[in-house]
Amino acid sequence: PLDAEGYLVDPNDWTEAVAIELARREGITLGEDHWDAIRFMRRFYEENQVAADARFVIRHLTGRLGPAARKRRAAWRRRPPARCGPSRP
Repeated sequence: PLDAEGYLVDPNDWTEAVAIELARREGITLGEDHWDAIRFMRRFYEENQVAADARFVIRHLTGRLGPAARKRRAAWRRRPPARCGPSRP
């Protein structure tokens, strides 16, 4: 179940199928970079019990993509995945 703002009520309800459906509702097809960021955020949440903020996600992507991350980060700002990570605290 989702709350009034479209976030998962219980983060344990999250699955990749849920992520795909939420993205579809927003008109987004999840690509490799989306999945990399989503999986990073899920691992971060599981390890820390708190959602990763943008600084950690950008640092992760920059480490993975190198200088190309700047261009992709700009694209991310234009069209981030829709509520595909953990639910809001």
